[in-house]
Amino acid sequence: MNAVPKQWAPLVMLLATTGLRWGEASALRWSDLDHEAGLIRIRRGNWRGQIVTPKTKGSMRTVALLAEFTAMLGPAPTKDDWLFPDANGKLRREYPLRKVMERTLTKAGLGHRDKETGAWVGLWVTTHGLRRTFNNLARQHTSAQVLRSITGHSTEQMTERYSLVGGDEKASVQRVVARAAGLLGTQPDEGDASED
Repeated sequence: MNAVPKQWAPLVMLLATTGLRWGEASALRWSDLDHEAGLIRIRRGNWRGQIVTPKTKGSMRTVALLAEFTAMLGPAPTKDDWLFPDANGKLRREYPLRKVMERTLTKAGLGHRDKETGAWVGLWVTTHGLRRTFNNLARQHTSAQVLRSITGHSTEQMTERYSLVGGDEKASVQRVVARAAGLLGTQPDEGDASED
C-alpha cells in the first residue's frame, strides 16, 4: 500500500480488503457508505461507463467498511457524487488501474518493464487478483456461506474456483487426522505426524 500512488490508495485498499469487483467499486456513490453501521452497500455495477444491475443475485449485498479506508477518503462531499469518479467527476468508462498497478509494483521493487522487449518481468497483480486473494484469505477464516455473502458469488463452486488450498493447509489437516486416529486407537499415537 505504501507504493500505491496516493490518489489511488483508497480504491486499491477497498478492492484488497473487500473482494469487490472492479465494476462494483467503480460504481459506488458516497451514499453507499453507511458509516454508522460500518457497511458499504453494493447496489449497482459499472460496465464500460454504463450503470448496470449487479452481476449475480447475490451481488446486491453489504460488506464491512474499514476505518482505515474511510480515513483515506477524507470528508464526504456535500452532494452524492461517485466515490471514484474520472477526471471530470463522471462515472469511469476506462479501466485505469493497470498502469497504477504497474507503477506500484515497480516502485515496490516487485517487477519492472524490460527495457529491450517491453515485457513485464516479476510479480503482476490485477484488481481481479486482489479479489481472488481476498477470497482465498477470507476462506481460511470464515464459513463458505459468509464468504459468498461478502464476495457476491452465487454458488459454492464459484467460491471454490477462486480458492487455492496450499500445501501447508493440507498438511495441517493431515496432522489433525493422524492425531485423531491415534486418540481413537486406530493407529499408534506417535505425536506429531507432520513428517509422515
